[in-house]
Amino acid sequence: MADVPHILVVDPDDDHRRLLLRTLSHMAPVEGAATGDEARALLREARPEVVIADQSVPGASGIELLELAAALDPHVGRILVTSFGDTAVTIEAIDARLVDAHLSKPCLPHQLRLSVASLVDRCRLARENARLLTDLRGKNAELERTMERLRQTQRRVIEAERLDAIARMSAMLAHDFRGPLSVIQSGATHLSRGDLDVAEGGELGQQLGEEAARMQRLCDELVATTRASAQPLELRRIDVDDVVHGAAAVLADEAGRRGVELRTRLEARSVLWLDADRLRRAILNLGYNALEALPEGGHVWIRSGRGADHVRIVVADDGVGIPEEFREHLFEPFASAGKCGGTGLGLAVVKKVVEDHGGSVRLAKTAAGVSTAFQIDLPEDPEPGEPLPAADGLSGD
Repeated sequence: MADVPHILVVDPDDDHRRLLLRTLSHMAPVEGAATGDEARALLREARPEVVIADQSVPGASGIELLELAAALDPHVGRILVTSFGDTAVTIEAIDARLVDAHLSKPCLPHQLRLSVASLVDRCRLARENARLLTDLRGKNAELERTMERLRQTQRRVIEAERLDAIARMSAMLAHDFRGPLSVIQSGATHLSRGDLDVAEGGELGQQLGEEAARMQRLCDELVATTRASAQPLELRRIDVDDVVHGAAAVLADEAGRRGVELRTRLEARSVLWLDADRLRRAILNLGYNALEALPEGGHVWIRSGRGADHVRIVVADDGVGIPEEFREHLFEPFASAGKCGGTGLGLAVVKKVVEDHGGSVRLAKTAAGVSTAFQIDLPEDPEPGEPLPAADGLSGD
């Protein structure tokens, strides 16, 4: 759009046309036409902001010329000039929305200038809006193309990550099952020879049972991961302490076999909407991790307590602890926390289950005598509560 507006005056009356051109010359470049052919040529070449057309132009009526101007540029200002008595023509043009303003001959200079100035501003604003709209549509189209490229890239990344996850899981499963299977194969060979006495057979049977239990836990982790990702929670009103107690009872047997002392203190005394099976699995995952980190003679603590608006469950141990370099990605799938064995899915399952309940899980700060403590917080309706259990002070319980 030009900085200076362009005005076209179409009038077969030479004197009147020259009057209009002089009146408007100080406002903008002005061109004049006396016939329909001249006007049509200038309309197509000059792209004026305002067209002033006399109704009695030879070769085309003023209305026809204004209609052409509107077809070439819907934003152009259009003024129809008529002689006294052409009221019907004016009304027809206004009804057809071909005319923005009407002037009667002879045109009064101040009326002409006001009408032209108003239409110039309106035309410029409309053209600028149209340009901005075109730019916006172009940018939106480009944005949509960019978004589609991003979606395609995202799909490729997701597929690559899925394949990478399958590959890592397959490698870990092969590695983790190879150990128990090797022990079971070796035991089967000894048993088939029949060269073991009763004591040796009992010891081998216990070893095979432990390896089978280890394989069962690996399978349970995989099933829990799939279930946590694919199925909604099955919520019921359940006492939190009952769920924690059930998990602790299972862990107590394993702790006894390992020579580890398991201590519990359950003081939540709170009934929440829970999926008991999944929350129990989450606590078992933390408990098994603690047991695997401990030598004979170690300790595991499981505590629950109730705060003003949430219940806290703490699972802690006095084992070797978690190296600093593993802590940032601790709850990501396949994170090993520096231990050997396991799919690396246990803590990812814990995080998913707890967050599905609207809670949070984190590695808590620990005091002397406690190397690792995981803290689960589950929301409940605000009520006065007891002091919550913390990771410190557990070694004295």
